[in-house]
Amino acid sequence: KKLNIGKNVSNKSIASVNNEDFKEVFHLSDISSNSNLTQPDLVFEFDLPRNQSRKTDSTCSSRSSNTHSQCSDNEDTLSANDDSSNEEESSTISSLDSDIEVNSVLFDFPTQVICLECLDGTLDSLLNEENEMDADEWRACLFQIIMMLIIYQKVFHFTHNDLHTNNIMFKKTEKQFLYYRYNQKYYKVPTFGKIFKIIDFGRAIYKYKGRFICSDSYHSKGDAATQYNCEPYFNPKKPRLEPNMSFDLCRLACSLFDYF
Repeated sequence: KKLNIGKNVSNKSIASVNNEDFKEVFHLSDISSNSNLTQPDLVFEFDLPRNQSRKTDSTCSSRSSNTHSQCSDNEDTLSANDDSSNEEESSTISSLDSDIEVNSVLFDFPTQVICLECLDGTLDSLLNEENEMDADEWRACLFQIIMMLIIYQKVFHFTHNDLHTNNIMFKKTEKQFLYYRYNQKYYKVPTFGKIFKIIDFGRAIYKYKGRFICSDSYHSKGDAATQYNCEPYFNPKKPRLEPNMSFDLCRLACSLFDYF
């Protein structure tokens, strides 16, 4: 009923919600049998025609026979109908695909992301080039890698644990030299147009602010379960095997030895 402006309306009592009204809504039953619920129409089913023979009243001995003009006319009509039907169904499906947008939002989902700039190639790709690196280029390359490991080890007590020729990449540079200071000595190292970087820290073990960070790859069911035996996945039935910072260069040397 329409109310006039300025008209006083007395308070009306409001009946409380009865739980019985929702009894069937929250009943654990098949959703399709509950008339109080509606399902969003997100799934569409279409019976697409397949390439198969149709049953006809034709007396032709073969589907490709031209023995009777009426057979040919009937088949042309059926073919035209099939084409028209296929076009309509394709148009319908295309329209549905363009109109439907399904968004999925996951809250509090644990995610770990390791990001690095886009690089130009791997050390392994350099090994496969026709123009192999000479001794000076190898010295410059390995010096960069060793200095990276020294810094990581000093700051983070870091072990990479999977350092091979595909986990070392390079970025092209116009800088001719890199300068390092270590143990009160300065080093001027030629780049030969490449700055090398370590990637793939999925198996890395390190410390940060006094906290020991270890990949779950070393879990008993992980892909590196037998590489170490230490906390947080220590198995008291086996000898203790702590991460060793000498392992990375040893692992890299083995991958290079296989090449040479």
